[in-house]
Amino acid sequence: MRKLNEDGNTLVMVLLTATLIMISGTALTSQALTGTKQVKQTEGQQIATDAAEMGIDHFYSEVKKGAIALDLSTNTCTQVQNAALAVPTPKVTIVSNTATPIEYTVDSTTGTSYAITVDSVPCTKVDETKYTFSFYSTGTTLENGNKISKTLTATFPIQLNNKFPEKPPGFTECYNDSSCLNVSKDKDTYTYLKDTYFPTGLELTEKVTTIAQSVYIEGDLQIKGYNNLEGELIINKDLFVNGDSEFNNFANTIVYGDYYLSGQFVGTNHAEVVVKEDAFFYDDITQKPHTFVCVEDDLTVTQKTLDSNVITLFPEGMTTCEQVESHFSKKENGGNGTEANGIFAKRVSVFNSSSNVSINDNELEIIY
Repeated sequence: MRKLNEDGNTLVMVLLTATLIMISGTALTSQALTGTKQVKQTEGQQIATDAAEMGIDHFYSEVKKGAIALDLSTNTCTQVQNAALAVPTPKVTIVSNTATPIEYTVDSTTGTSYAITVDSVPCTKVDETKYTFSFYSTGTTLENGNKISKTLTATFPIQLNNKFPEKPPGFTECYNDSSCLNVSKDKDTYTYLKDTYFPTGLELTEKVTTIAQSVYIEGDLQIKGYNNLEGELIINKDLFVNGDSEFNNFANTIVYGDYYLSGQFVGTNHAEVVVKEDAFFYDDITQKPHTFVCVEDDLTVTQKTLDSNVITLFPEGMTTCEQVESHFSKKENGGNGTEANGIFAKRVSVFNSSSNVSINDNELEIIY
């Protein structure tokens, strides 16, 4: 009887072991099949992504080629959009259109292709010399009869190099009079409350403080002080001078935004011009002005200006014009003991002379 029980127990153990092996084998097979499916899905998505990247490379190079060939100093966004729409292959489709985006075959055996689309307004103005352009590339492939797609967003900046910027929109036109001014009660402060456009130049001769927002001057800027250290011009945003700038007799100017100058510093004498952000000098400046011109960020000039050695870089560790002026006014540092003269900047770069537009490949951004 004991023998039969032992044989029965052995049979039960064998059956249990066989069952466990079968269950385990089934689970492993299921996992293997699932894993294979996941790999195939990943491969399909990767193929679609690769196709979208191929579309970006192709379309970007064509838009870049077309944009650089244009004069983009006016209506920049419109011209870039036209350059994009003019690309023959791959042809772009505007998202708001009802037309189906044109697909370009990458691999006919796998049904892989890409299509390029743009928004109705794909270009955005960043500042007076910089714009960004965006577009979409959708890669598509077939896997087991199923369509798999991946859309990427590409953005790249367009930098205007050596063209004086056009007048921004929204400026109030004003002539060289007091009609646009808000005068303080004691008449020692004149304020332009809005962004102001002067179509015939601007001449300031009063011993007052003039405060403005952004100012665009078509013609010359003349500030003629009267040995009055309290008199100054304060620009809260940007200053555009499409002509010469003249600062005389302790006439002090501070620009909290960017300073654009198409002409020369004329007759400058014992004055200060401080720019808190960037400055762009489009003309060849070959002689140091007899005043303190200081740019606390980037200064962009012509190659001839740079070669004329009229610009002095900030000493290491200095970040403000106040520090620089104090340093270079000292006799042991080349000053006369009372003031510093010349053009000073934290950094200096040169306009690209071969084109009025630069598009840097390193700045192409792709969002997955």
